Amino acid sequence: MTDFSSPPTEQCLDRSMASNWLYAIGYMAVIGIALFQRGSLALANREANDNHYQVIQLLSEGIRSLSMEDCKECFHPKLFYVTCALLFGLVGSTDADAQIVLAQFVNCIAGATTLLVIWLGLRAQRVSVLSLYLTFAWCALNPRFIGINSQASNDSFAILFTTLAIYFTWRLLNHDKVIDFTLAQLSLSCAILSKGTSWPAAVAILLVLLARSVLGTSTCIGKPNNNRFFELVAHAFRGPTRKYAVYSATCVAVCALSVKYGDYDFKSYDTYANLGKGKALGWFERTTVGRPGVISIADSYFTFRFIDLLKNPINIREQELNPMHRSSLWTQLYGRLHCIQFDYHPSSWRTESEFVRNLNRVIFAIAILWLGAAMLGFANQFRVLIRGIRNAGFYFLAQGDRYFHLLAAGGYLVFIVYFTYSYRDFAAMKVIYMFPGLLSFAVLLQSGVHAVEKNLRRHPKCKIAWIAASLFLCMLYVWNVELLIEHLERVVE
Repeated sequence: MTDFSSPPTEQCLDRSMASNWLYAIGYMAVIGIALFQRGSLALANREANDNHYQVIQLLSEGIRSLSMEDCKECFHPKLFYVTCALLFGLVGSTDADAQIVLAQFVNCIAGATTLLVIWLGLRAQRVSVLSLYLTFAWCALNPRFIGINSQASNDSFAILFTTLAIYFTWRLLNHDKVIDFTLAQLSLSCAILSKGTSWPAAVAILLVLLARSVLGTSTCIGKPNNNRFFELVAHAFRGPTRKYAVYSATCVAVCALSVKYGDYDFKSYDTYANLGKGKALGWFERTTVGRPGVISIADSYFTFRFIDLLKNPINIREQELNPMHRSSLWTQLYGRLHCIQFDYHPSSWRTESEFVRNLNRVIFAIAILWLGAAMLGFANQFRVLIRGIRNAGFYFLAQGDRYFHLLAAGGYLVFIVYFTYSYRDFAAMKVIYMFPGLLSFAVLLQSGVHAVEKNLRRHPKCKIAWIAASLFLCMLYVWNVELLIEHLERVVE
């Protein structure tokens, strides 16, 4: 029998040191490439998915309240735009191109900071080094994430501050420190002041705080029965529970004040941008609103048109439903997530290159492995939730750290379904709307990657193939972004 109490041999130490050096080099390569591509794309690019630069221009003329009567994107909260307007004034920049590039570099910095927080959040889950590295590499090199960090839009601010809010809330649920609550609420306020895509995370944060304020701290008392009503009431008078009740009330106040002072234009948005308002959506009968996107519940929410995606690896932005995968929400999210030129927008990003189309096809084919890992991670975390409720009843909900990331990620899935149900045009099927929850999705993905790794330990050849495919996908991501950079450099010239 092996004596585990004996000190490690010199050979084991050498192997461990070699492995650590290998991962260190790997991290430096991933971070270096991720930052370089963000910076290169920010220098070459001049367009965003929507004209957010117009909002900055209006605010540069004088900080004031704006609505959709002033410009199409003026309904958004204004933290990003005010930051850029003040920065332009500080550096004395008046040239439009220089201002756009400067705003894009602001977002590059926001993206780099987000990567740091994601790495801290993934490392805190204490899983294997391999699954941590692969998951972080996937996040850092993801083409769509690089793309949005290189555009002059408010998305990168929303992603950064929501990621911080999620991270510090998870720390609060684990360590119960006031500083974590304070940082989480400051981050959440900045997220709400940046974009409405932060709201699903705000709801998830409020729910876990409320659960702990009602049910007590993470110390649960077995499986409750129907006679424990008075025990539940007693929880309300305990110190830790009162503290979380204050936290919950503070969170509500932070959200309300942030919405009030964020200069949201709800009325105009509901008037001009809610395309599906009052329009019936059937289960099977196909109807269109705007350019075809959500055409029926069955077509749009219960399909994954993978074969059609391989046949048509780039969107075509026209009135007719072509290609058919434009009507499938999950196919659109999958395509936009993995390939930076799939969306065929902005106009300067468009390409007719058959080589890009074939590269997209290869990426889609390999990325299906990671979709399986992500689904496995969701299933694992959902199983933890169900098992916890079965064993401890609803007292388990006080242990928010055990299911918080599942709640946040699930909230963003519900959000994108609701948003596309309300808007219906296929332009609403943007995966970047879910990126503020990227940390939670990454944690669930890491759980799935770790499960795959464990299951393949007895099959070393399969494990090597899995790792090789994952690294190859990251290399294709880099190539995908590099082709766009080269394309935009030619456009700028």
